[in-house]
Amino acid sequence: MLLPSLFEPDVLRSMHRLPGISAVSDYSSNVHIRGGHPSDTQILIDGARVYNPTHAFGLFSTFNPDAVGAVHLHKGGYPANQGGSLGSVLDIRSKSGNRNELHGGISVGLLATRAYLEGPHPKGSYMLAIRRSTMGGLLRLFSGTIGVPESMRFYDVNAKVTFDLSRDDSFAVSGYRGADRTKLLVSDEIAHDMRYGNSTVAGQWIHFFSDKLHSTVTATYSRYYSAAQMLIGETTSRRNNHVDDTTIQGDLQYYSGARNDWELGWRLSRLAAPHRVETHSGLGYHWQPVVHYASLYIQDTYRPSRRWAIKAGVRATYLGEGTYFYAAPRLTISRFVGSSSRLQASLGRYYQQMTQVTDEVLAGLDY
Repeated sequence: MLLPSLFEPDVLRSMHRLPGISAVSDYSSNVHIRGGHPSDTQILIDGARVYNPTHAFGLFSTFNPDAVGAVHLHKGGYPANQGGSLGSVLDIRSKSGNRNELHGGISVGLLATRAYLEGPHPKGSYMLAIRRSTMGGLLRLFSGTIGVPESMRFYDVNAKVTFDLSRDDSFAVSGYRGADRTKLLVSDEIAHDMRYGNSTVAGQWIHFFSDKLHSTVTATYSRYYSAAQMLIGETTSRRNNHVDDTTIQGDLQYYSGARNDWELGWRLSRLAAPHRVETHSGLGYHWQPVVHYASLYIQDTYRPSRRWAIKAGVRATYLGEGTYFYAAPRLTISRFVGSSSRLQASLGRYYQQMTQVTDEVLAGLDY
C-alpha cells in the first residue's frame, strides 16, 4: 500500500489516512483507533513493547521507515495470541537485511537525515539504520520567539542480525535506541527542559520440527524513560519516570494443511515503573511499583471453505499485583470477498493492566 506523507515518511502518520483511525492532534503522530485512547493501542517492535513511540513531541514516530520490514495492525478483536491492550495491536517487524548483496542509502531532509546499510554475512544477513534530526536551521529562524523551542533534537538507531543456525533453526537479534531533548522558553519567567527516549532488545529463535509444526521462543527487554525539568522564576521542579519491561514467551504453531491450524503459547513478564517528582523543597513523590504477570493461550483457525475462516481461542492471564486471574475468550469470523476485500466480525474479552497517562498535545509529556 502506498500512502502520502508530510515532510518525512512515517508509519504512524500514514495510518491517520486509514479507515477507523484519526489523529490525536495536528501536532502528534499518536492515533485514536476506532475511538480508543492512544494508550489502548499496544505498539510492538520485533515483539518488544514501545511505550512512547514518538519524537519531537509527536511530530515523528520512533519508526525509521528504512528499518521497517512489515506492519501488522489489528484494529480491534485481535486474536488470543496477543494480549495486554483494550483496543488494538500494532505489530512492527524490522527489516531482516538483504541476503544477496550489499545495499545502502542516504536521505537528507528539512527535518531529519537518514542513512542505512544492509547486506549478507556467511550465516545470514544484517541491517543498520540511523536517523538524526536536522531542525536546527529551521528553529534558528525563530530564535528568541516565546513558545518556539530553543533547541529540539532527536536520534534513533535500528539494528538487526539474522543467523541460520541449521537447516531447521534460525535466530535473530534486533535492537532499537532513540532519544529526544527539547529546550523550550514558555515565557520570560518559565523554561522547560525535556528528555525522553526508548530502548528495546529482542532475540527470537525459530525451530522447525517438520513442515507443519514449528516453535518460536522470544525474549525482549524494553525501557522508556522521561526526565522533565521546569524552571519558574528561581524555582526548579523535576519529574523522572521510566518503564522497564522484561518478557520471555514461547509459541507453537501447527499448520495441518487441511481445515484446522492450531496455536498455543505462554508468556512471562516483569514490569517495573518507578515515578519520581522533586520540587525546590525536596522530594515530593516517589512510587516504585513492580508487577509480575503470566499468560497462556490456545486458539484454532477453522476454514470450512476457501472464503470463510473462523478463529476461536482463549487467553488466561495471571497478574501478581493483587493476585488477579483473567480468562479472555476470543472469536473472529471472516468472509473473503474477492481478492482484496474481507468482511470480519469479532467478539471477545480484553484486559489492560498497564495504564499510560497521555498528554493530548505534546506526546513527550506522557507518563
